Amino acid sequence: MQPDHPLPRKTGRPTLEAASALHERLLGCALTMLCERGIGGLAMDALAQKAAVTKRTIYRHFENKLALVEAVVEREILRVETAMLPADGAPPSPLFALEEWARHYFVFTLDPAVQRFGVFLSFERLNDADLANRLQTWTRRATERPDALIVQAQAAGEVVAGEPHLLTLLLMDLLQGPNTRMTFNSPVASVMGGLSETTFFASRWAAFLQLAGADNAAGCDRRAGTAAVAG
Repeated sequence: MQPDHPLPRKTGRPTLEAASALHERLLGCALTMLCERGIGGLAMDALAQKAAVTKRTIYRHFENKLALVEAVVEREILRVETAMLPADGAPPSPLFALEEWARHYFVFTLDPAVQRFGVFLSFERLNDADLANRLQTWTRRATERPDALIVQAQAAGEVVAGEPHLLTLLLMDLLQGPNTRMTFNSPVASVMGGLSETTFFASRWAAFLQLAGADNAAGCDRRAGTAAVAG
C-alpha cells in the first residue's frame, strides 16, 4: 500500500513547526486507523507506511501504542471542548449561553468523523477498563460548562427544576437522537423526521425548556433565543 501523502525525505533536525505538523499527521492517521480497525488493528508498521515515516519516528513522538491511543483520544476530546467554547462577547443571559452551547454540541454530533470516533470508543471501552475509566473522566470534563450554565440559569430564575448535572444529561440526550440513528445507518433524510437541522434543534431546545421548568421561571426571557420555535 502506498503512503497516503508521500513526503520528500529531509535531512537535519526538523523545526518546531515541522515537528508539530508531523505529530498532528501521526494523530490523524492513527485516528483513521482506530476508527476503521480498532485498537487491535492499529499496527505501527501500517501507521508508519500510512504517514510516510519510519517506525523510529513514531516512537520518538509516542512511547508505545497505548500512549499513541491516549494522545488520539485526548486530542479528540479537546476538539469537542473547543467546539463548545462560547462565542466572543458576553451572552445576554445564562440560558442564552446554554442554548448556544447546546447548538454547537448538536452540530458537532452530526459530524461523520465524530460519529465514527464515538463508535470506536463505545466498542473499545467494553474491552479496555482503563479506557473506560478515562472516558468517564473526559465525559465529566465535557459536561462542566453546561453544568455551570444551568447553575447560573437557576440562580437567575431562568430554570427552576432539577439537579444541574441531571439536566445537562437530559439536554444531551435530547440532542443526540440523530447521531444515534445515523450510527445505525438510518437515512440522513429521516434521522430528524424530515425537519431541517435548525428546526429540529429548536424543537428539542423547546422540549428541554419545558422539562426544565423554564416556562414557569419568573426570570426567563424566551426572546433570548429560539426556544419558541417548535417543529
